[in-house]
Amino acid sequence: MNEGKKELYLLYKYDKNPETEVILENKYIQSINILKRTNIWGIITFNNAYKLTINDKTELAHESLFMKKCFKFPFMKKGDIIIGPCLTLPNYRGQGLYPFAIKEIISWCKKMNIENNIYLVIAESNRSSRRGAEKAGFIIINIIIKTKILKIYKCIK
Repeated sequence: MNEGKKELYLLYKYDKNPETEVILENKYIQSINILKRTNIWGIITFNNAYKLTINDKTELAHESLFMKKCFKFPFMKKGDIIIGPCLTLPNYRGQGLYPFAIKEIISWCKKMNIENNIYLVIAESNRSSRRGAEKAGFIIINIIIKTKILKIYKCIK
């Protein structure tokens, strides 16, 4: 990244369209086959934040953090969820773990009666994460930048 030039981020929002849900359900079933060889995955709670981890036997394959409204994301309202950062280790990339993890987080939110907006913030340059978010049913709703002070994400549209 050039000095003085701010990196752009894309703000994604989960599309709750019922037609999208049916299509995603088929993709979700396919993703479960990926996890047949993994034997541990689950969600851990830390006050206002949560972490979903997927392990392949004893090795970490993927983790996604998510949290309720936070001052760093002023576009969020009370009850909204932001997912990220997310990390899939190099040996496990390209296997659908990222979209699977996102769908698991959405499913968990529904079980916990969290029916508000669910967001992702992804660097514009991160094409693989953008594709994974779109596979999981997210749509771009805005372009945002991260401020130098306090690292707050602000919409520019």
